[in-house]
Amino acid sequence: MVEAMDKAASASELIAAGEWTTAHAAPKKKTNATRLGFQWPSVWRCVKRVLASKWNDRAWLSRRQNGMAETDIKMAVLLQQVVPATYAFVMHTNNPLQIHVDDGSKGANEVYGEVVRGMGEVLVGNHQGRALAFVAKKQGGECKVTSLPSKRVMLQTVAGGSLICRSDSNGEDLEGFAGAGLYDSYPAAEYEETTTDYATEGMCVDAKYRTHILTQLTTIAEGVETAFDGAPQDIEGCITVNGEGKAEFYVVQARPQVL
Repeated sequence: MVEAMDKAASASELIAAGEWTTAHAAPKKKTNATRLGFQWPSVWRCVKRVLASKWNDRAWLSRRQNGMAETDIKMAVLLQQVVPATYAFVMHTNNPLQIHVDDGSKGANEVYGEVVRGMGEVLVGNHQGRALAFVAKKQGGECKVTSLPSKRVMLQTVAGGSLICRSDSNGEDLEGFAGAGLYDSYPAAEYEETTTDYATEGMCVDAKYRTHILTQLTTIAEGVETAFDGAPQDIEGCITVNGEGKAEFYVVQARPQVL
């Protein structure tokens, strides 16, 4: 197993060739502090935890409610390099707050998004407070902030980066079964927790900067939707901002939006 995973991960340039097989053969070797998020014991532990999450409460109850057999769900584990996010976002290309209003056409013409500081686990996890939420008209329309952020916790990846183990199951492709978000993801190195000072946060105090970021996000959302033949998308991603204020945008995943 370790040899196969080392070969696949090194071919994807996630690790150096032989990094895991060497560590497996000599587990008492001194740990490289700059590679904590890439160490074989931590990665393998997270792989097993992701696979075990097939039987967490949410997933098991969902299968039971939908009358699905355990063998109906097939799961694999994705290894991805963690992007050291300055911001994380989730967007829906069909505004879910408008889907059931009138004939739903208003929602189809709007993007709804939420943004938080740091890693996306603060956004999708059970952390108190609200994200910065916005609605934007498609095709260059106006961006409107609908709620200001109040989540005080911010998570950041460790210095030197990390890998994250995430689930990939056929549950997201089964008709009539909302399989997205049922299973757990784990970083090989635990995130560092800090607090956010919104009094100095650019997305809160700089309207021009905020509009620029939200406009870029809307353009990305429309592009992803177009790439999937116009089907509404549920999109997750993050933004890195360097010391000069230059922002780079990453789409981590996109899946059909459950309407």
